[in-house]
Amino acid sequence: MPTPAEQIAQRRARLREYETALNQRAADLRQRRRLLERERRALAQLEKERPVRGPDLNYFVGPSWQRWFRRLDSATHLLIALNVGLFLVDWLLRAVLPASGGLFALGAKFGPAIVLGHQYWRLVTAAFLHGGMLHLLLNTYALAYLGPPLEQVLGVDKFLLVYLAGGITGNAISTLLFPMVVSIGSSSAIFGLLGYFLFVRLAASHLLTPTGARSIAMLIGVNLLFGFLPGTHVDNGAHLGGLLGGLLAGVLVGPPAYGRDLGRQWPMAYRVLAAAALLGVWVLSVLPRTLGWGWQLSSPL
Repeated sequence: MPTPAEQIAQRRARLREYETALNQRAADLRQRRRLLERERRALAQLEKERPVRGPDLNYFVGPSWQRWFRRLDSATHLLIALNVGLFLVDWLLRAVLPASGGLFALGAKFGPAIVLGHQYWRLVTAAFLHGGMLHLLLNTYALAYLGPPLEQVLGVDKFLLVYLAGGITGNAISTLLFPMVVSIGSSSAIFGLLGYFLFVRLAASHLLTPTGARSIAMLIGVNLLFGFLPGTHVDNGAHLGGLLGGLLAGVLVGPPAYGRDLGRQWPMAYRVLAAAALLGVWVLSVLPRTLGWGWQLSSPL
């Protein structure tokens, strides 16, 4: 049996072995931590230099949106169905009402009816009416093209808010500029979607690829330029107003929570200012004293 001195020596030897093993493990852990920090810094540098791709926001530049559009439980489908349904109702009303009477009865935008007749609902309903099959098809294609990516990243509530803000603001600006013009079409709301894409380009550019940003700029530029061509009878006030409404709605709801923006709180002051600006435009458009501002403009520019 070992003597007490030998037992103490053995325990001290084992203690030294444990200490040596612990020191080796601590050194290995420090090395692994240094490697981890190095990888984190390298990843952060890559995220800075290379834009974070937001694939959902770039669906419209390729065929990917078609796969998503096959879903039937979307607000985009609801809006398209509503547009088509009201177009069919107008087609049936044409049998009993004079030309354009059905559209006026369903809620076309007309300044005196809105301002003097207090029919404020026309600022909304006009964005769901169309004057012909080609008009309906073009706007339906544009909505099916731009709607799915925004609906997917924003959710139904915010997507509908952006869409309606564009439609209402477009009709409000049209009422200010062209009060005597009977105007219809969902293009004001569609320009609202383009306005939100423009907001994303300005506030969170890394969510759009360069190709996507160029496509948005081209869509806005071509459509506005087409509206200024003589003989097109396009309500540019509604288009520009829709673009403004979508931009302000973007400031109201904030950028999509994607990539480096995930979890970032959009400032409440921005939301309040955007909401005040939208309400200000809407209220200004229905005041009787502003009806004369564009009274002499009987046709769109």
